[in-house]
Amino acid sequence: MLARRLRMLNRPAQRRQRDTRIDFLLYLDFRMLFLQSDPAEALCLLWIDDKDAVVPLSPCFSGLRKGKSRMIARGVPAMTGLAIFIVTIYLASITSDPWLNVLWLSLALGSLGLPVVTSWAIAADKGGEFSGSVSGWMNTWGNVGAVFSPIICGWIAQNMGWDMALLSSIIPILIAIFLWFLIKPDDSLAEI
Repeated sequence: MLARRLRMLNRPAQRRQRDTRIDFLLYLDFRMLFLQSDPAEALCLLWIDDKDAVVPLSPCFSGLRKGKSRMIARGVPAMTGLAIFIVTIYLASITSDPWLNVLWLSLALGSLGLPVVTSWAIAADKGGEFSGSVSGWMNTWGNVGAVFSPIICGWIAQNMGWDMALLSSIIPILIAIFLWFLIKPDDSLAEI
């Protein structure tokens, strides 16, 4: 259903001029879809400009419109989100004020939305015609991490305290930033 909507939005401008009301309704539908699924994905809202083109608001896609590489368009927002996480989770671990702690934790967890959105875009870029397999492989390892991370975090919190549990989450994020440099989204797996 989403693919059909995208095809409707990307059809030629001469066919689209006569049904701008449908385009506006699709725009509202997309907007609600992104807002309901994840607040961080709300950064990737779409709007229709005066040339009847779909223009993304997100930095995830802005580099592609300007002709930059996919590494710049996808990697920079992801690494920015991961860097914001590192700074804000550190601030959350050293603050003693509950309100500031909530603020820093909210910013830290919210900043992880940028890498999530761009990771799925990278899976589609790298996979090409095999993007379903690449997305499934990525999702598998995400679920493995989701199983073990609460166990490890709980163990660290019980034995070393919550401050150390928060600080220990910086280590996998640093590894993730390094691994983003190894991804070449401009090279599809189908070309190999």
